[in-house]
Amino acid sequence: MPALFQSTVGDFIDRPISEVVGTLSLHYAGQGFTDQKTDQTESWAADVARLQHTLRQAVAISPGILTWLVLLEFVIPRKEKRIDVVLLTPGSIIILELKAGAYASEALKQIEEYALLLHYFHKPSDRRRIFPFVVSPFAISSQNETEHTNLYGITMDSFDSNLG
Repeated sequence: MPALFQSTVGDFIDRPISEVVGTLSLHYAGQGFTDQKTDQTESWAADVARLQHTLRQAVAISPGILTWLVLLEFVIPRKEKRIDVVLLTPGSIIILELKAGAYASEALKQIEEYALLLHYFHKPSDRRRIFPFVVSPFAISSQNETEHTNLYGITMDSFDSNLG
């Protein structure tokens, strides 16, 4: 899977945030983008820190997670879209759309579209279960978003609230 950054979970959680962000920036520039906003770099740094923290907690509970693959800024084939985080597990694909603040139903539609694009247009993904999540530390809990939780997974309200 083409991504701006790729490693195992074990390698990812041990890497300095600045190294991960540097790799993302270099590969972003390598794709021909000549302008990168400071907001993007700061967002990547904050997202990487939260993701590393969460994955460390998950590994403490289930050490097998160390072998999963982490893909950051995964480029959807034949589309001009990137998935924030893809976690490749032995039998499934977990996709995360990271939001810095509260999210709206547009984010749910976006992540559902990403799951469908992977399922139908990315051959290695078509036989794997895909679980999409919108992740936000300031998520608005909604009981009425069930139309987005049927075929491809559920929406997680925040990084930390379910982890204690």
